[in-house]
Amino acid sequence: MLIELVGCTNAGKTTLARKIVANSRALGLDAVLGEDLVLERARLQWVHSPFLRRRAVEALSLLACLRTWHQHSAFHRFILRASWSAPGPWLYRLGVARQAIRKVGLRELLRQRSMGRIVLLDNDGVLQAVHNLFVHLDHASNESGLGTLARLAPLPDVVAYVRQSEAVLIERTLSRGHHRIPHASSEEVGRFVRRAMEAFEDLRLEPAVAERLLVVDGERFTVAEGTTVGSPFMVEAARLIRTSLGEAGQVEGSSCNAAGRRESPKGAQPWPLALIERLTEAFEHRGVAYCHWKSNVHLAEAAASEQDLDLLVDRADLPQALAALAELGFKAAVVRIGRNPPGVCHYYGLDRGTGLLVHVHLFSGVVSGESFIKGHQFPFEGMLLAGTRTLGGIRLPSRPAELVVFVLRTFIKYGSWLDRWRLVREREAVRAELAWLREEGAMQEALTLLRKHCPPVEESLFLECVRAIEEGAPMTRRRRLARRMRRRLRIYGKYLPPQRLLAYLCLLAGYMRRRITCQRRNKSLQSGGAVVAFVGGDASGKSTLVAETAHWLGQLFVVRKVHFGKPSSSLMTFPLCVLLPLARRLAPGRRRESLALQETQEHGAPVERQEASLAQAVRAVALAWDRRRLALKVRRAAARGDLVICDRYPADVPEAPDGPRLSLETTRAGIARRLALFEKSLYRDIPPPDLVLRLTVSIETVRQRNRLRAKPDKHGETYLDIRHRQARSWQRTGSRQLVDLSTEGTFEDTMREARELIWRML
Repeated sequence: MLIELVGCTNAGKTTLARKIVANSRALGLDAVLGEDLVLERARLQWVHSPFLRRRAVEALSLLACLRTWHQHSAFHRFILRASWSAPGPWLYRLGVARQAIRKVGLRELLRQRSMGRIVLLDNDGVLQAVHNLFVHLDHASNESGLGTLARLAPLPDVVAYVRQSEAVLIERTLSRGHHRIPHASSEEVGRFVRRAMEAFEDLRLEPAVAERLLVVDGERFTVAEGTTVGSPFMVEAARLIRTSLGEAGQVEGSSCNAAGRRESPKGAQPWPLALIERLTEAFEHRGVAYCHWKSNVHLAEAAASEQDLDLLVDRADLPQALAALAELGFKAAVVRIGRNPPGVCHYYGLDRGTGLLVHVHLFSGVVSGESFIKGHQFPFEGMLLAGTRTLGGIRLPSRPAELVVFVLRTFIKYGSWLDRWRLVREREAVRAELAWLREEGAMQEALTLLRKHCPPVEESLFLECVRAIEEGAPMTRRRRLARRMRRRLRIYGKYLPPQRLLAYLCLLAGYMRRRITCQRRNKSLQSGGAVVAFVGGDASGKSTLVAETAHWLGQLFVVRKVHFGKPSSSLMTFPLCVLLPLARRLAPGRRRESLALQETQEHGAPVERQEASLAQAVRAVALAWDRRRLALKVRRAAARGDLVICDRYPADVPEAPDGPRLSLETTRAGIARRLALFEKSLYRDIPPPDLVLRLTVSIETVRQRNRLRAKPDKHGETYLDIRHRQARSWQRTGSRQLVDLSTEGTFEDTMREARELIWRML
């Protein structure tokens, strides 16, 4: 079943698609995102860089589009005509056509490769090409063109139209920007959003689309009633979407956080997570002088762990603050590639109720300035910590004090060529934060604080900078003011000009290194890396828990996901992997006689021991060699600080799944026995993991999950029973911790318990 999610940009399609995939897998259904399926079939799932993944999918889609051009020639001609009539230069129109045609190629790839699976498309569906072809800043949507597109396009099984309110879409587009809105003013963004909403509302009325349409209300988290009458695909898709919305409690960016707790609007009292409440209470109990010292207009997001908490702590109270963090289970982290500036620390803690990781950005001094190198340290601790106020249980500096710091920080960034392009996109957000800080007549007191704590900056310069933000002054004027401001603040600078240049060069080198090594994140726990293994029988939930754990930790840290079932071949074992299938074809009788042992090698099922053929013994040794090679790579990655999440980690006992295949008891003397001894030594040399979560589940639940799978196990229930019993014997000598984790309950309860166990060990 192919489900295409359509809707305006920033409506929450990607978040909803990922939640549907996770929810479907928890129910035992085989669901996958379209991009992941294409890369999986092309054996490119090892590519982690979003940029490289996108380019690989584009190349494969283009080849598929050219191969099937004759099947959709009328649709392709329509795309070329529609893109040519789009406003803008010819290069822009060429890009519009390329994106739309690529979606057709991706659709053909999924049609050929998605048999028996639930495939989700968020921004790569054919109907989403409406946004590229007909939504432009200076042109209204073409209703006749929409009808032609709906009539000629290869449609999915189900179209899920994700709706959001105009106000929400405008707010997200202003904060995130859009490459087709160069200036991103409120007026332009509003016009662009309204035209996008009109285009998709017209599309949903087309007969070809209406008969397979589900309307998802992103504000109320519901699927509109009356839209599930139709094919079984629509009924099943509506059920999955409803379940996913109920569990998520939101589509991306809605007014509820991941815990289903209602957030207040900006400027009102936020509702912090339970862990943040406990942390502030611990600071108050220990008498720690602290405050959340910047960007308090977004305090609601920080209190809900959508942003980091920037806490400034008095240096004298720093030991008490660190003790409170340790008491609540926070763990220190460091930047892997780049600088770790003195006076700035990163701490992460697990909120047990939601499973979210809370990032505390702890400052013992006011280190600020440029976004990437933090080139200034100001003596403003006393100004910010004096006269604090409380909002939502969190201490904040007075608005005049925060206003002083905000203006200085902003114009230091306007003087940085690397920060300037970001501030252009966030012009409205900067103006809105200034207006929020100026409420309650904060300007006069801010000037008083400026004279007292930052005498090098004149009042006239400060007021001129404020007016430049309020009036939306051009960038040339802001740059001139930034140069004057930076000259006044150079006494607080951390770098001389050559040192600043060197810092930027190091930043660029680190960025290039991360792109080459495909590292999306750049932090590791100060306690070091770790190897976490999930083991268990079939249908126990290993793959789902591995994927969810890797996604959970991978949002913040350097994480690797490894599968030991069939590791990639090395240069030594690759010839065997090519020749052994040929030998099986030449001697099919021998293969039938030893079918039980073959099943053991492929699936780890316990069978009655019998002597293996020479070919099977060689294959077992090759598998052990590749597993040991992969385990050594995993251990080296953990030693560098990576968190490695493993599926089917090898055991060192013959009776357990993924353990030695050859038995010394049934192997006679000669080369076969030597191979068995060599295999045993290879498994013995595999280093143990740091934490093993052995999944336990009843055999009745295993059978039920197997029946609900898109592809039930072909060996039958007897095979599952044997595998289930034998999985209990898994062990690896030297493992630091081995914990039994029951997966009988709901997926949310199991995942919550797994997160607590993993975080406690880390």
